[in-house]
Amino acid sequence: MRYVLPLALMALFVLSSPASAEDPATAVHKPQLYDYNGAPVDPLCFLSNVGTEEAPVYPTRFCQYEEIVNVGQSGLDESKFVAVSFEEAFYDPETDESISSFGFIGYRAIGMVEHEGRDLMAVIVVENGGGSGTFTELMLLDPVRDEEEKTLNYRHVETLVTGDRCMGGVYDATIDPENKDLIYRVKTTMADMFLLTGDTEREILKSDAYESLPFCAICCYAEAEFSLEEFRGVFFPQNRHTPTDGSEAAQCVEGLVDLNVTQAKQSYFGKEDFGFFIRELEHTCLGRMEGE
Repeated sequence: MRYVLPLALMALFVLSSPASAEDPATAVHKPQLYDYNGAPVDPLCFLSNVGTEEAPVYPTRFCQYEEIVNVGQSGLDESKFVAVSFEEAFYDPETDESISSFGFIGYRAIGMVEHEGRDLMAVIVVENGGGSGTFTELMLLDPVRDEEEKTLNYRHVETLVTGDRCMGGVYDATIDPENKDLIYRVKTTMADMFLLTGDTEREILKSDAYESLPFCAICCYAEAEFSLEEFRGVFFPQNRHTPTDGSEAAQCVEGLVDLNVTQAKQSYFGKEDFGFFIRELEHTCLGRMEGE
């Protein structure tokens, strides 16, 4: 069964041109942070909160403790991240034994951005504590210098996005050279893609057809683009997770996306075009599957 958009909508999506900034993956960033004296910041500092749980403060010196030990390279891309693997020791009072887990943590300093009247450092942190999940977080940090103590700490101001791989994980971020705005992309599943525009409580998203769409940490389907202030649009990569054995609704969505992305050679939808596209996907692939 082949799904085709109505002619007017097809013309809209095929002929409209991308309005996005340059692909962040092609930009070159210097990922390193430095302490007060200009020494590189250890990634383990992001496991060493010296503030409170609600208002973290990350130190830049003396970040290795007895229970958390650096054990070498992490396997993350060294051109993008400053990262290490670590061993963390836990004490089990029931068995009177010490238990170790192995994980990795890395960060990437994106650069300084102006937000609500302050100059803040945008940083991506990626962490795996030893389980299957790899979590990323895009944060805005306030560099706090203490001239008397000669220290520099980073105070957490805001988390812009956090998630596990395809479920809200950060794909990349960059600073727009024209207006100094932070532009970032977030990985999304096919199901989460429908939450990017419009009322997230709309009735169609409570349907069985919607519930049948792929939603898992390895189901990367699209990349949502944001600035500090707003949602900007969506990229559809060629290597997206294609639900060939999924539900009828999922195959319908993929059919329409493929028609626009592969055949029309349009991998990016700006905010307005994407809003129209989602409504057509809902009508054709979700509504009709529900018998509307």
